[in-house]
Amino acid sequence: MRAAVSGRRWSPDGVIRVGDLLHNCHPFPLRRYILPPKSFEVIVAGGGPAGATAAYSLASAGVNVAILDKATFPRDKSCGGGLIAKVLHDLPLDVKPVIRNAMNGMCFTYQFGGRFTKRHYEPVVYGTLRREFDNYLVEQAVRQGATLFDGTGVEGFEQNGEGAVNVLTRAGSLSCRVLIGADGANGVVRRALNNEQAFFNQAGLSFEIERERIIDDRVDGALMRVDWGTLPSGYAWIFPKGDFLNIGVGGPVAIGKRLKPYLHEFLVNERILRTDRVSLDDLNVSGHKLPTFTERTRLSDRNVLVIGDAAGLIEPLTGDGISYGVQSARLAADVVLHWLSGACRDLSEYDETVLREIVPEIVYTRKFLAFFNAFPTLVHQVVSRDDRVWQAFCRVLKGEEAFHLLRRKKMGRLYGVAQYVDRFAFYYEARRLKYPQASETLFQRLVGRMLERIGGLM
Repeated sequence: MRAAVSGRRWSPDGVIRVGDLLHNCHPFPLRRYILPPKSFEVIVAGGGPAGATAAYSLASAGVNVAILDKATFPRDKSCGGGLIAKVLHDLPLDVKPVIRNAMNGMCFTYQFGGRFTKRHYEPVVYGTLRREFDNYLVEQAVRQGATLFDGTGVEGFEQNGEGAVNVLTRAGSLSCRVLIGADGANGVVRRALNNEQAFFNQAGLSFEIERERIIDDRVDGALMRVDWGTLPSGYAWIFPKGDFLNIGVGGPVAIGKRLKPYLHEFLVNERILRTDRVSLDDLNVSGHKLPTFTERTRLSDRNVLVIGDAAGLIEPLTGDGISYGVQSARLAADVVLHWLSGACRDLSEYDETVLREIVPEIVYTRKFLAFFNAFPTLVHQVVSRDDRVWQAFCRVLKGEEAFHLLRRKKMGRLYGVAQYVDRFAFYYEARRLKYPQASETLFQRLVGRMLERIGGLM
């Protein structure tokens, strides 16, 4: 029998889940549980989508793996909770049981005006509650043989000279051959490998609200809503999720103080709440950090590696972290399996694979974010008029197209001057973030018109 360790509750199969049992402080009948071993081949710090996927993949291959998480499942998580379509293909298991709805369109506004809608012939984003989604993934990993210590976060770790990692928790020490950090933007493993300067940091504020508190005929369950251009960078969103909606705003930490007023103004303008008085204090708003990979980010150190948000593998344009979290988890699991079997000398293959398969997309979406921040009016006009741009974006969400290849095709023979466009965009993005109230300069407008004519938007 394998114990799934947690807080004071019984699992459906009769196995006790006991987060504090390493302290021997709960007098449960010994015949009802088996104390998990203190040594594992792999320990995964964090039970979010990335951590649970890594544990599921490894356990399915017969690896003795443990998941440690400071929270007790099921637990809420501050997140938009939108799963882009390609995630369903990347996950190693079927998650349809926790999918609440499918969305195939988006309603855009620019500075709360200029509203228009775009639709695709297939779903491009699926809605899920992170409380249900994460819990489901962890349960499936445990079913495959992973051991879960929830309510038991990593407090520190030490790599010894014998190729092992000693992991310290509030419930005692565990050891492993490989430690996978999936503990998010603020986790212990993430902080050990990278400081704050290793990432481009953004932040988000969001909340989930029951559908019954919304004016029903003002919300289309298959349609996302996005407002952009109101802040110097970032956007506001509404993601329907069946009986719930997720509503939030996000942007660089440099303008973090403006996010809460923006969320309030967004709700006032959308007019979907069943109340004349909008108060964020009544809506259980929570915040989260969104770190994005840069050239300073470290992915591994000997037998410790980071995945998902802990590695900064968040797409900077949309703030999506689940898709790259899942992808990096599977890449990490493959490399760890190779290493455990003796097929490779170290874990550097993980760095190489991430740099080849994930980072180029992050780099190019970061460039596009800078372009949008430098020319927000132009981007809004082009997306509203040219359906090809929207359809191309949908192909990326569905995993049918890579963004960096799409950019190359879009610019064609002009691709050679892309570096100059990028430099211009980053310069004016920095200017807008430093002086949020500054209007577009005449030179910006002239460059924007030139780029529109040659089709070099991307």
